[in-house]
Amino acid sequence: MRMTLGQPVKELAKKLNVNRTFLAGYLKALENQGYVKSKKIGPAKVYFCEFVEKSRKEVK
Repeated sequence: MRMTLGQPVKELAKKLNVNRTFLAGYLKALENQGYVKSKKIGPAKVYFCEFVEKSRKEVK
């Protein structure tokens, strides 16, 4: 799945057919490693992919 404009955990969990709580923990771990960023928008935590930028930095 490609995340381009950011997706809330609830929507990602629905699209991936996984438990929302599990996914939130997994995304938090990815955020700690720098692969995704999150932003609180209203009641939702929206995640944005940072993998492309991180990969480009590692190549240089």
